[in-house]
Amino acid sequence: IRSVMDARNKKAFIADPLAESSINGERSEQYEKSIDEIDDLSVCKSLSVIYLYDNNITQIHNLDFAFNLTHLYLQNNNITHIANLSSLQNLSKLYLGGNCISVVEELEGLTELRELHVENQRLPLGEKLLFDPRTLQSLKVNNFCI
Repeated sequence: IRSVMDARNKKAFIADPLAESSINGERSEQYEKSIDEIDDLSVCKSLSVIYLYDNNITQIHNLDFAFNLTHLYLQNNNITHIANLSSLQNLSKLYLGGNCISVVEELEGLTELRELHVENQRLPLGEKLLFDPRTLQSLKVNNFCI
């Protein structure tokens, strides 16, 4: 198992659960569950899956390198805003449930997106999850089932 975690600084790196995947860089999973931010992962350019669920991440960033990424698991964090995903042109599954997102937005360029999970957002009482009209239109154009 190859681990590039920096648990001391609580910054998100990755640890590959399968030795073969560590070599090929096809899949990643972190184990510490106390990650505060996504740090620079650009040394792992061929990642197709990233698991960063059940952490304390507040912002989505440092994923611009991940052109091969197809699945991104960020559920159960503290993310408040969907951002910095436009370079993920092959992303087909995005898991953002259990965060603090009030508006689903900035997904217009994700033409391969087929699954979007945004259930159970932790929002203030009376506030509801909204969809930005541009994002909603983009999802419809891409034959996304809403």
